[in-house]
Amino acid sequence: MSDGFVTVAQCVEGLPQGRFVWELLFCGFLAWFMLGAINESTPLAFSYVTAEWPMSERHLSLMSAALALGNFLAVLLGGWAADLYGRTAVIRPALLLTASCGMVLQTARTFFQALLARFLLGLVSGALLGVLPPLIAELLPARNRGFYLTVWMSGWPAGALLSVLVGCLSPGLNWRAFHTALLVPAIVVYVCLRAEMLPES
Repeated sequence: MSDGFVTVAQCVEGLPQGRFVWELLFCGFLAWFMLGAINESTPLAFSYVTAEWPMSERHLSLMSAALALGNFLAVLLGGWAADLYGRTAVIRPALLLTASCGMVLQTARTFFQALLARFLLGLVSGALLGVLPPLIAELLPARNRGFYLTVWMSGWPAGALLSVLVGCLSPGLNWRAFHTALLVPAIVVYVCLRAEMLPES
């Protein structure tokens, strides 16, 4: 521009294209895939848990509420922390802690241990809900942004669908192995972040 000022749209258009965009989508898709698998597969996961521990409807509701409460608090705290320290500085530990809490959930031997582990899982994975969307939206170029966002957002239903298929096609699977399978994307995305495939916005 002649007056020396640059608009936000011009800055976004100046972002690198090609490989950068697809690396960004790959990381975003896998993270959203994991969140969809964790959150939408809850009824199926509970069917595995009840095979080990007899639980009432109240207990099942508490298990679901524990994850939701963790997500609610994490969205608030994650957004605040991202403004202070940067979005990738929040995403990296959130991914690592999500995988760690998933491992902790596997070690639960009582209902209350599982309830606490579910809350912690929601608390760390939920941070991605408040931090990842603005990061992806800011880094995607304006041209074809609708298409890119569609690809990224499809990760949630894809994760939910795969978790249901895994459960239905593997009747002998226990709930511990089920949760382990759902958390694999967290490790992959964390490795990609360490390789700087997902930069700060």
